[in-house]
Amino acid sequence: MPIASSAATAASQALGSASALQVATAASNALPPASAASSAPDWWTQGSLSFELVKGMPAVAVALFIGLCTLWVAVEQWRVARDQAKVANAKLNFDLFSERIGLLFLPAAAKAHFLFGDEIGNYFDDVARRNRAYGMAKGGNERATSEAFQRFMSETDLWFTAEQETLRERFRNHLDFSNWRPPGA
Repeated sequence: MPIASSAATAASQALGSASALQVATAASNALPPASAASSAPDWWTQGSLSFELVKGMPAVAVALFIGLCTLWVAVEQWRVARDQAKVANAKLNFDLFSERIGLLFLPAAAKAHFLFGDEIGNYFDDVARRNRAYGMAKGGNERATSEAFQRFMSETDLWFTAEQETLRERFRNHLDFSNWRPPGA
């Protein structure tokens, strides 16, 4: 230990009366031991790098939790926006259909093909045809006394009366909303 011996020599010359041994012992006690200088610092000593890293962990955990919550909210917003887009598309299709039908000025029989399909559309065509024939026959007074006209009028009246009884069954599947699902669902 050259530093300790030179310190001891300088101290013994300055003090004069103290022994060199006492000064050397005091100087060697002032220096840190050689093994302590080469050892790693304690992990949990305040001020060490490891202590400071561990001290910051709660802030990291809170930031991670907030980030995950934000991600969850963003995913839920995306799902809601996707569902709203589906509803908006369905409403657009409905509005376009309503406008197209309105622009065509179609009679009820022609609208029925669009709204209910061919089965009910054909039924409406039949009703419209019979109604026109009934109206034309009723307007012609010169044939009002003929037996064929009376038979036609009677058959047509009976047909319309019978159809009033079957209308509920005929339209039940088309107007029942208890099992209704949106298109594409």
